[in-house]
Amino acid sequence: MSPVVANPIWTPYEDECLRALAFSGASAATIAEQIKRTEAAVRKRAARLNIVVAKSRLKAKGNDEGPGGWLKT
Repeated sequence: MSPVVANPIWTPYEDECLRALAFSGASAATIAEQIKRTEAAVRKRAARLNIVVAKSRLKAKGNDEGPGGWLKT
């Protein structure tokens, strides 16, 4: 039985995906979903590589919600 790796090593391909997605303006949550990593792992790796990642946007809840989760004004 092989041990479970808690923090698998980032591959060069994952690093390039992170760079490309961050450059396109994707949020950390979106990037995490795309490369099958946690949002925290994406943020940590981006910081280590000096990559700026967009902040995730929270969806508003309630009856005032408009298209895409934004509040109607």
